[in-house]
Amino acid sequence: MDTKIKMKIHFVCTSNTFRSRLAATYLASKNIPDLIVTSSGIKAARNENGPVTWYAQRIIQEENLIKSEPMIWTQTTQEILDDQDWVIFMEQLHYDACVQKFGFTGKNFEIWNIKDIESDNESDLIKMPETEEIYKKITQKVDDLISRKFS
Repeated sequence: MDTKIKMKIHFVCTSNTFRSRLAATYLASKNIPDLIVTSSGIKAARNENGPVTWYAQRIIQEENLIKSEPMIWTQTTQEILDDQDWVIFMEQLHYDACVQKFGFTGKNFEIWNIKDIESDNESDLIKMPETEEIYKKITQKVDDLISRKFS
């Protein structure tokens, strides 16, 4: 085990194919020494969106974040949550599910209240601006996290 690790940050959303994936990928791209960044979804095992949503992948490619992107989704588990120094939930419902389903009792967490896209039935042209706005909120929150935790 690497004794140099100073912090493990974990992001949680629903499927681990959009919001938590973007947040973890963006933070990992900052190459902060001694930081491990991971993400998971409370319902990821359902595999409803494949390994990643097309709109998340589009942003990851456009922002040149591919080197920092995990290849597949991860299902949230109690073991994953217990192994983290800091957990960030994209919405209150993710926190509530982790308390109920996985017995999460961690004290080091945040709830960011970043909503998912409104409807998967929307056309691609409608989704693009909405997903870009969500990504903008995520990057602002991650940048704020970096300034609070690593400055």
